[in-house]
This record gives sequence, C-alpha cells and structure tokens, in this order.
Amino acid sequence: LSVKSEKLQFFDLYLERGKAYRKIGKIDLSISDIGMCLELQKTNTKPKILANALNELGLSLFLKGSLEESVDRFTKAIELDPENSMFLNNRGKSNTAMGFFDQANTDYDQALVLSPLNSIYLHNRGLNFVETKEFIMAHEDFDKAIEIEPSNGIYLYSKGNAFLLENNLLDAKNLFIASIKIDSNNIDSHLGLATVYEKLNMMKNALEEVDIVTKLNPTNMKALKLQGNIYKITKNYKESLITIEKAIELSQDKGNLVFQKGECLLKLGRLDEAIDTLTNCIELNCNELSTYRLLGLAYKEKGNYEKSLHYFNFGLKEDKFNIEFLMDRSMLYTISKSYDLALKDLHTIEKKEQFPLVYFRLSIVNYLCGNYEKAIECGFKSLEGELETEIKVICYYV
Repeated sequence: LSVKSEKLQFFDLYLERGKAYRKIGKIDLSISDIGMCLELQKTNTKPKILANALNELGLSLFLKGSLEESVDRFTKAIELDPENSMFLNNRGKSNTAMGFFDQANTDYDQALVLSPLNSIYLHNRGLNFVETKEFIMAHEDFDKAIEIEPSNGIYLYSKGNAFLLENNLLDAKNLFIASIKIDSNNIDSHLGLATVYEKLNMMKNALEEVDIVTKLNPTNMKALKLQGNIYKITKNYKESLITIEKAIELSQDKGNLVFQKGECLLKLGRLDEAIDTLTNCIELNCNELSTYRLLGLAYKEKGNYEKSLHYFNFGLKEDKFNIEFLMDRSMLYTISKSYDLALKDLHTIEKKEQFPLVYFRLSIVNYLCGNYEKAIECGFKSLEGELETEIKVICYYV
C-alpha cells in the first residue's frame, strides 16, 4: 500500500489489511480500511466483489458493537448477492444480538435453505432458539450440528448450556465434560461445569474447574465472580474477599462487587471497613436496599442501635413488608427490650407468611415478655417445621 501508482488497484489490499486488523482486535482500523476498499470500489460493476466487502465491513461493525450498522451492511450485501448463505447467517447473528429473534430465525432459515448441511448455521439458529427458551427446537439444531461435526467442542458446550438453563444438571455436566475432552482449554465449558458443580453442591469440584480457568486466563471476570461466590457459600469469607478484591481491580462495573466485598467484611467482623465499603456502595447506586440492610446489621454488631434502626427503617420505607428487614428490626427491638415493637414486626410477618423461624422469634419475645402460654404455643408451631438443632433446643427450653 505504500507504493503510489495509478496503474495498481489497491481495494483488495485494503480489504485484506482490514480483515487482518480485525483478527488482531484493531476494529477501528479494520473498519477504516474496509471503508476505503468500498470507496475505491464504488464504481465497480461486479456486485459479488462489492457484496463481499460489505459483508466484511458488517463483521467488523458487529465486533465493535455497532449492530444496526452491521445489519445495514449485511442487508446491502444480501441485495447484491442473494444466494450467499453466509451473508444471511451473519445478519442473523446481528439480529440475535439486538434481540430481534424472529428476524434472526428468518435469516437462519433462509441460509439453511441454501446450505442445509452447514453446521455453523444450525448452531447459530439453535443459539437463537435458546434466547427465546424454545429448548426443544434448540436441541434439534444442536444435535444436527453435532452429527455433521461431532468433533466441534463448541457445539457440545452450547447444548450443555441449554440443559443448564433448563436445570437439567446431569446432562449439562456430561456435555461439558465431553466438550472439555475435545478441547481442554475451552474456558466456557470449564465455567459451565463449575456452575453445574456449584448447583449440585460439589464445591470442591467447582473450585477445581474455576482454578483451571484462572490459570488459562487470570483476568476472566466470570471465573473470579464464580470463585468468590463459591467461597462465600462455603463460608470461606477470607478467600472470597481476596477473590472479590481481584475482580474489583479488573472490573469497570464495580458496584455489585463492592457490595459483595462489604458483605464479606461484615461476615469477617471487620465492621468499620464493612461500613466504609457499603457506604461507598450506596454512592455507586448498587444494591441499595440490600446495602441498607447490611449497614443496619453492621451498626447493630457495633452496638450503635440508633444508626442500625435508621437503616432498617429506611429499607422498610422503601419496602414496608420486606421480611428480612422486619426480622432484623424485630431482633434489634428485642435486644433493646422494646418487646411490643418487636412483636408488632413479627406479627406483620406472620400475616404475610408463616414459617418456623418467625414462630421461634415470637416464642422468644413472648417468653421475655412473660407471655408464657403464647410462648409455648408459638414454640410448638416452630417445631413443626425444619429448624437447626440448637434452635430446637431453645424452643424446648422455652
């Protein structure tokens, strides 16, 4: 391209360099070069050459996230070369990404009329069916794609992910494992398998899969978030905090991660740090209601009941029948010996939903008030459900 000559046609070189830029992730340069290619070809009388350049520009615009523009270029390419099934498939992908699932399905149908054994088109139509939760149709397309190309681990992953979304965990697990056997570096399959293990409460296995992902890609946000969540579920709050802090450093959208950090700090008893972090979370406008609850709990642990009550009241102002807030506030009233107010909150919960723990709390508060008959009545009700052993012992004592 550095050679200046009117006798040489450069449009194909601009096109190739644009495609090369796209391969290495330099999307703006790709768009610029392919745009120059089209500028040089605007008088070209060969429609298929122009259609190919328009398709390539559409692909680069798709990767940039300019989805409407990509659809426009693919449509122009289709108008110039209506028998090219790849252009229809590419427009289908853009329509799926924009949430225009019916239009996408039409594009994939037309592409498959032209190329009925193209496994890529079948796979993409299957992904589109997954978006609309038409899982039977999705599995049919994935099965056909796998039959045509059984060694493609991506197809096995997609079918496994559809099963995961249907909560069919065993079939999902088998497909993720099969996908990993084909390509042991398939990050999506390892993450899918980790998610299945988490749901099956096989936390050790889940962590092993996440560890594989973090070794392949230490900055993978999905892996870090999942790892942090698994540590939290297993009550390993120290490791959860370390993982979440790594994720915060890497993430642009920090709000929910900051909330999780505050939650871990609270569980670890680092109350001042938890309060500072959760206050920052409010400034980031993330999880506001849950954040107010955790702030209320943190101040309660510090013995600052006035501040704790402020946050519980604020939460109940936003959602006056929120059971968690009512339970927390009733506990606060019990600690501060405001038994009538505690009973009022617990009765509000009881009217909305009856469950063993609320009757346990009613039993305790009534006992503290000297209402022993009521305490016994509520105690027996609480024992009808499933409660932790130590709570049952307290009920028997009451």
